[in-house]
Amino acid sequence: MSPESVDVLILAGGLGTRLREAVPDRPKVLAPVLGEPYLFHLLRYLEAQSFRRVVLLLGHRAEEVMATVGTTFGSLEVAYSVESSPLGTGGAVRHALPQVQNDCFLVLNGDSFCAGSYSQLISPTQPRILVTSVADTSRYGSVQVDSSLRVRSFSEKNGKSTPGLINAGVYGLQRSQVTLLPASGPASLEQHLLPVLANRGELLAVHGGRFIDIGTPASYREAQTFFHEVADGVAV
Repeated sequence: MSPESVDVLILAGGLGTRLREAVPDRPKVLAPVLGEPYLFHLLRYLEAQSFRRVVLLLGHRAEEVMATVGTTFGSLEVAYSVESSPLGTGGAVRHALPQVQNDCFLVLNGDSFCAGSYSQLISPTQPRILVTSVADTSRYGSVQVDSSLRVRSFSEKNGKSTPGLINAGVYGLQRSQVTLLPASGPASLEQHLLPVLANRGELLAVHGGRFIDIGTPASYREAQTFFHEVADGVAV
């Protein structure tokens, strides 16, 4: 399958509590980075990789995001799925399925970025996860991958500063996998779906490049420099 035929779901409904000190007046995905909303950097990266349709999964302050982005961004068509109460990452994706046009799609965390060729995550049958190497996994938890690139397990945050692989927040999923989650109510991709797929031996890791998130004031400040150094559509 080609990127042109695959929808990209972006999780963009978080409360942004930790970031509120630095960005008190707008949703997290609209936090300014290099003079424009952070979300625009993600959308431009997807456009450069030939994706053509995104669905923004919204909740908190959804109207502000919709008013800022509209129904198109460059060559991207933009649709929306809005939750009336917090559903978590898994619940938000499950809630958005009626908006998805194909059985295979990508899911991105809207508050992080990892350089890479996202088309490698597209598969009509096999779930895939983008992972990347970091010097300190203590903030994120780690991912254990075998020699065949199958994900074997996920480790929770343990406070120990060690290098390793982390979940970079980009997934290639199929509708049949997401429907394993409850049809309504909160659920987590990280806790309720990805470990199940890994335990079945179905989840394949794809290696990405440089990674950043904007979840804290410190990492948000780093993003201002980071996006000067990452060329749109190029893995570095």
